[in-house]
Amino acid sequence: MPKVGGVSWQAYADRCALIKGAVSVCVFDLHNGQPLAHAGGAPAADRLAQQGTTLLAQMNDASRALGLGPARAEASVSTASHHLLLRPVPGHPGVAVHVVVSATTGNLTLARMQLERVEAPQ
Repeated sequence: MPKVGGVSWQAYADRCALIKGAVSVCVFDLHNGQPLAHAGGAPAADRLAQQGTTLLAQMNDASRALGLGPARAEASVSTASHHLLLRPVPGHPGVAVHVVVSATTGNLTLARMQLERVEAPQ
């Protein structure tokens, strides 16, 4: 996978995959929607990157349309079987992480807190 800013993203993706209930993790470049690293199983890296890029762009568009200006958007979406966590990687503009957590083995609030504590690459 490509490196952005000379950073190898696989170790970060692997650390994110240790979140309780995580089934798939993708670190991706927001500018071109390309995966930088992937850990776990399905969904595949390219799908997570594509959908994450689209969702964050739509959230920023909505924020501007509401007169709130551009935002450092984060999202959590829950379905009956999974939670999706999507957030920019701290200290790395243009890079985000998309984490899929099983709703049966993971907890949304706990997963969000754990994701915030995963140390981003230097």
